[in-house]
Amino acid sequence: MQRSEHADAARFLVYNVYTTFNWRSVLLTGTIERVPGGERAAIEEELDLSWRPELFEQDPSRVNVGLYRFETTDQSGIKQLERQLEFGADSSAAIKK
Repeated sequence: MQRSEHADAARFLVYNVYTTFNWRSVLLTGTIERVPGGERAAIEEELDLSWRPELFEQDPSRVNVGLYRFETTDQSGIKQLERQLEFGADSSAAIKK
């Protein structure tokens, strides 16, 4: 958590692979800050936590888990669709938003 609290920027890479030639990924860049303890309960009430890691179910005094806020400043993505091109051809499509 110490590194997160001192970072000027943060990045997350998220991807989904359907098959070898059908996948997509998104790289998010932004700022990250720890949510103050006073705001945490209100945020957790609003979250849809139908699934959550077991770590969150443990006694808070036994684990040190922080809640962070990530604000996206830039995003870019790549997707590969079920199209196989000839050797040496670029078959990916870049997406920038």
